[in-house]
Amino acid sequence: MPKKTPLICPYDETNFSPPAPVLSVSLSTPINGQIIKSLALLDSGADITAIPQWVAQQLQLKYVDEITVEGYDGIPTKKFIYSVKIIFPNLEDFIIKSIAVDSKFTLIGRDILNRWSIFLKGRSKTFRIS
Repeated sequence: MPKKTPLICPYDETNFSPPAPVLSVSLSTPINGQIIKSLALLDSGADITAIPQWVAQQLQLKYVDEITVEGYDGIPTKKFIYSVKIIFPNLEDFIIKSIAVDSKFTLIGRDILNRWSIFLKGRSKTFRIS
């Protein structure tokens, strides 16, 4: 079986200061439905992937569970868990459990990041996923 070519991407210098590793993804219901495009920040500090609340509402995602999470502020908060399909161009698609947050970006947590090898090249402002 041929080895997959690594995906090499530039950091996003427009939306993040300092620049950050960001991918363009598509989000949809687990069974193919409407698709919404979103910028997705690779967030190694997040245990679980988080999608913007407006995306969950627009896709009319149904919640499947609840979880208590703590943000960087250390305050425990109850969040609904939604099942969502995340499509990564030139990589793979995942149907995952995600929380919804008040953010304009999707946050890709370690639930997905730990499935890849990621090399951040900060000086050249690029990253590689394989």
